[in-house]
Amino acid sequence: MVKLAIIGAGIGGCSAAYLANKYLPEPDITIYEMMGRVGGRILTRHEEQLKLEMGATFFTSLNRTILGFVKELGLKIEKAAGSTDFAIWNGSEIVLNSNRHMMQTILELILRYKTSTARMLFTLREAKQQISRLCFVDGSGKMKLRLNPRKSIG
Repeated sequence: MVKLAIIGAGIGGCSAAYLANKYLPEPDITIYEMMGRVGGRILTRHEEQLKLEMGATFFTSLNRTILGFVKELGLKIEKAAGSTDFAIWNGSEIVLNSNRHMMQTILELILRYKTSTARMLFTLREAKQQISRLCFVDGSGKMKLRLNPRKSIG
């Protein structure tokens, strides 16, 4: 029997416990979590008919680890309705709904939050484009590196 202590019940701690239980013979697992709930920075709030993901990250088809867990555990992926790219929640209401029209979103962010948030949005979208130039998901769902990332895509 293997004794295992895991610090934190966020995605890392939960993944460690799941995988230890799957691959170790009769593990004795203890998870220590200070927040009193599972999920860490990942948190879903239910407001009226909306499910708001307040958490740490998003995932795309490039994240094989999360997609592997989704498939293995039989989870369902739901895409956000409409053309919303992201939203800003102030704790009681959505104060900004982004959309795929970059200029409109940047103007709304500048008016509300000055330039720092708009710079962050631009940087995130630029990073996503760079990752898409380097990697792609093949027909079997596996992430592959592009052989010549400088070539135009599509």
